[in-house]
Amino acid sequence: MRAIVLLLLAPALLAACGETAPPPAEPSADVATAPARLDFPGKTPIPVRLEMRATGDGGRGFGLPNGWRGEVAFAGGNTARCGVRGRDAGPIEPAGSYRVQLMCADAVRLPEAGDRGFRVLEDGREIASGEVLD
Repeated sequence: MRAIVLLLLAPALLAACGETAPPPAEPSADVATAPARLDFPGKTPIPVRLEMRATGDGGRGFGLPNGWRGEVAFAGGNTARCGVRGRDAGPIEPAGSYRVQLMCADAVRLPEAGDRGFRVLEDGREIASGEVLD
């Protein structure tokens, strides 16, 4: 019986005595992280995460069609007229979260303090908010 137990345990014991893998390499301190983009010239796609407000929370009663245009207030006080594009799977529905692009008529400059947020306004009310992505 002991012989059978030893035969069953032998592969595990041999593996335990073998060499161990080296630990994963730490990221080098020399590698510089690219700074977040702050300037977007007019008519340049701006990648964003868009969070639509629910209809009951003041959002639209129906979705935004691809190419919809409206006023976007960026952090730092910059406001521009922008279109929403990049969603081929139908309208951008209330209460949803989407990765899309803003295409603004004028240049957009984000504050250097790091706030990358924005609000989408329609008839003076906020219908969505979001964050500019890198």
